[in-house]
Amino acid sequence: MGFSILDSDTWRAQRRIFTLCLEKEVRACCRDQFEAEDLTGSISSSGNFSDEVDLQDVFQRFTFDNICQLVIGFDPNSLSVEFPQIPYQKAFDDFARAGKDSVGAALVWIFWVVATHPDVEQKILEEIKANLGAETGEQWRVFSIEEVRKLVYLHAVICEVLRLYPPVPFEHKVSIEEDTLPSGHKVPRNMRILFSLYSMGRLEEIWGKDCLEFKPERWISEGEESNKCLLTSS
Repeated sequence: MGFSILDSDTWRAQRRIFTLCLEKEVRACCRDQFEAEDLTGSISSSGNFSDEVDLQDVFQRFTFDNICQLVIGFDPNSLSVEFPQIPYQKAFDDFARAGKDSVGAALVWIFWVVATHPDVEQKILEEIKANLGAETGEQWRVFSIEEVRKLVYLHAVICEVLRLYPPVPFEHKVSIEEDTLPSGHKVPRNMRILFSLYSMGRLEEIWGKDCLEFKPERWISEGEESNKCLLTSS
């Protein structure tokens, strides 16, 4: 649904609302509410392969429709062929402004990276076929959460995209109490701390000499937990 970068009581209030979507009962019905058909239909109806499609706008509408379906049970149909302007979409953006565009931006980067790495695309397709039995040319379908959990390489691809191209490139927080960071730095009360997720995702001391390479395999470990992690706000 996005990234919540609010603080204190405001963060707690918004998190209570968004956390509802993480409950087991809600996750179970997400698959039925998923607007994948509208997404594929809107892209397919855009015209010939030579036509340009603004994927960021498409993915933002896709996210908006899905959240409305999930939270209030209403489909605003902003992904229809005409791409209509929805009057209350701005109100939604204001409500979720902390995470505005983050999901759409992440999807755009994922599609771009996969499109420019045909070997990665091939591995994703092979994993889907091997684990879910999907055959080439099979009519699309929405996978269940249990099925998606089997797609280890796809998950690694998403993590690697988020490492190199984080939707929220930098963030800041203000300490409400005096504290000490793991590095040993003292943090006085009310001190503003700025950190760059974009820079942290490209540090050689964290990711190695190949830190600038797109390498999903770095997220996959054999027989033990990976020591790689992504910093996100929640």
